This record gives sequence, structure tokens and C-alpha cells, in this order.
Amino acid sequence: MQIHRSVVCVFILLLGGVLGSLTPQSAQARDRHKTKELRHTEPPLFYIEPYWHPSGPTADRFTLSWEYFLQEDAPRVIREKTQVQIYRKGQPWKRIPLVYRDGLLHAEFPSTCGERALLEFQLPFEDQKRTVPTSLCPRELGRTPEAAARFVFLSDTQEFPRQTEKTLQLLKKSDARLVLNGGDLVQTGSQDIEWQGYFDSFRDYAKSHVVIPIVGNHEYRYDADASLWEKYFSGNVSEWFFDFFVGDTQVIVFNSSFEDDPLLVSVQRAWMEGTLKKSSRYKIVAMHHPPYSAGIAHSDLAWKKEHLILQQSFVPLFERYGVDLVLSGHTHLFERSFKDAVHYLVSGAAGGKMGWLGAFNPYGIFARAIRTLTEVEITPTALKVHTWNDQGETEDEFRIP
Repeated sequence: MQIHRSVVCVFILLLGGVLGSLTPQSAQARDRHKTKELRHTEPPLFYIEPYWHPSGPTADRFTLSWEYFLQEDAPRVIREKTQVQIYRKGQPWKRIPLVYRDGLLHAEFPSTCGERALLEFQLPFEDQKRTVPTSLCPRELGRTPEAAARFVFLSDTQEFPRQTEKTLQLLKKSDARLVLNGGDLVQTGSQDIEWQGYFDSFRDYAKSHVVIPIVGNHEYRYDADASLWEKYFSGNVSEWFFDFFVGDTQVIVFNSSFEDDPLLVSVQRAWMEGTLKKSSRYKIVAMHHPPYSAGIAHSDLAWKKEHLILQQSFVPLFERYGVDLVLSGHTHLFERSFKDAVHYLVSGAAGGKMGWLGAFNPYGIFARAIRTLTEVEITPTALKVHTWNDQGETEDEFRIP
């Protein structure tokens, strides 16, 4: 026993001498190496899978956001100044600094427009490379056959995430990788747990699809400022209106929750008129509330009247400047209307409860209580609009020449 204790003491002294011989310079080099090779022993687990969204109220730049399952991981990434590495043709191209806020990491990507080479990127703790989606530059869609100018539209993913997952399986019906979500992403906008359920429902599509969210009235529920919207999408709801181009088609997104924020009417109307004057082959407008519907929310008993404001202040602009298609949700019905050369399509609820008929729509073509997903394909001669129901069957098709 005495011999063993002596050997241990000698070993400790020798080890201390070796450690003490490290110079401050070599310790700094070791730290730099540690920062460069920041890794987990296993692939990281995500509480919220990395997802693409516009960088605030614009669709010209996109941000990748995510939340690690282990709470200490994000602060460690920031502390050690680790960045997202982008690769072009397999070679390091650019590095993106990260922002940490409220548990989430955010990486704002540079514009990929004009890039014909394959772009990949690598996240902290990951050994694999992920592909940068071509839909990060919607204007470039349609320039090549493998990236046709298509996008899909759905709405009202609120309330039942499992049902939303079933509806999202319809994404396999389309080659489109750009998604417009027409609002009411969650049932209660003030509840973090519901937002986590929303992102979890998109988990299987987060790598390949870019989702552009539209503000709905439920985003304001129990929070007049909709502060969690800013947390997850880096933009204030009162400023969440913008236009972008899918191929040569102008898509205009705005916030129709006028009962929750009356200032939206005057601010957006002036902006809308100027925006619609831009030259484009087709014009598409997307918002949460429909101007025309047979749903009970448009009856005389409804206590919110966003649809009347739309009819008075915005529909005249749609007609004056030649809008071809208006997309919306809110009624939880699949509906189509037509008035003065403008087509109106309302998406059936992706995850919310079924809607109820209860109003007269003088411009209505049909109204059905079904869940739907709609693809809009942009061709040189027409807009092709194709809708599937939740059974995967074609529910409706029409062309706008």
C-alpha cells in the first residue's frame, strides 16, 4: 500500500510539471482550435428544428432559426464565436455570424440570387452539410425546369398540430418548395408551447421548404403586441407587409387584422397602392381575412368586421390595378369567389376545426368544409391553380389566362 501511494504522488507531481510548462501562447492556440472544432460527441438534438423564414418584413433576405434541446448549447456557440459556414461547389465560401435571442439562434443568410452553383452550409455541432434551398431566391424560380415557378398556399395551422401534420403530407403532391402560410399559425399567440407545436408539425419539411408566414388574428390572442411573432420571425406584426416576386409574378403579403390594430388600415392602404403599381406579369395578394365568404364570420352576427374594411378600402385597389388572384384563410372553409376579373380563393383549415356556413356571398362559386392545400403554378400563358383535399384527391382546378 505504501508503494502504491508513493507512485501516485510521483505521477501527480510529473503531471503538474507538464501542465505548468504550457505557455500562455500555447493555451490560446488550444482555445482557438477548440472554437474551430466545436462539436458534440453525437449529432445535436433540436428543440425547434432549423426553419427558414423572411428576415423581418421582407422576402428579399431569409434567416435560418433554431433552438437546441440542451439549453447551454446556444450560449456556448455565441461565447466561442462559432459561425455558420457556407460552402460553394464544396469549398468554403462565406461565414455567417449568429445572433442569440430568447433561446433561439438566428443566422441571416446573404442573397443567393444569381448563384448557379450548389450552396451548402454547416451548423455548429454538426458534421453533415445541409443544402441551401433554391426557394431562398423566389425571383429565380422558373428559370430552369427543375426549379419551376410554383408555390403552395395553406392556412389556419392552429389548434391541432397532429391534424396539421396530416395536411402537410399533401406537400408531397407538389414540387414547390416555397410555402405561404395564410395566418392563424397557432391558436393562442401568447403561448410558447403552441409555437413549439407549430414548428414541430413542420419538422419533416423544415430542411427543404421555405415558409413565408402571414399574420392572422390568433397571433394577437391574449397579447395585443403579438410579441412571440417577433421572437420567432424577427419582425413586428405591425410592420409585416411586403411584396416579393416568384419568377415574374408579384406576390403581395399584408396584415388584415384591422380589429386588433386599426392603424394597419391607413398605413397599408397607402403602401398597397404604391406597391401595386410595379410592373409584373401577374399579381397575387395574400392575407388572412377574405373579403368575400359564405362563412359564419361574415354574417351580420359576427362581432369583427375585417371583411367590410377589405371591401371598402382594399378591393377597389385590387380591381384598379389588375390583381389576378387573392389568397386567404380564416373561415376554415374552402371557398372560391369571382368579382370584376379578380379570383378569390380561401384555403380550408390545415389544422383548425372545421368552419360553418352562415352568410350570403353574392360572388361565391362554392364553399365546402374541407381541409386543403393549393399549388399555384406560374407559366408564360396562365396562372394554374390546383387544390387537393385532405384525402389527397384533386378538389379544384382553374386557370387565369
